[in-house]
Amino acid sequence: MNLENMEKDFGRSLRNARVGMKKSKEEMAERLGVDPSIVGRWESGTSLPPLARAKKITQACGLNEEEFIQKLQGILVEREKIKSARRSMRKR
Repeated sequence: MNLENMEKDFGRSLRNARVGMKKSKEEMAERLGVDPSIVGRWESGTSLPPLARAKKITQACGLNEEEFIQKLQGILVEREKIKSARRSMRKR
């Protein structure tokens, strides 16, 4: 799976959890102490929540914390690989 698909899949799982709980973005944002636009960016896969918020997010969404963190870390590792490859190409 490529990075873009990983990000979208991650966001989709957050959205599905929120919708399954019958919560609006605004309600979820309030529970998490963030702006609703941030929840929207997480759900669309355009940005990722910080690892420090993982526990609060999983509790608010009813997600498995370990699986959530593994997915999030997997995306972060892929992003770092891409950055590293780009840096290597610029050095040439």
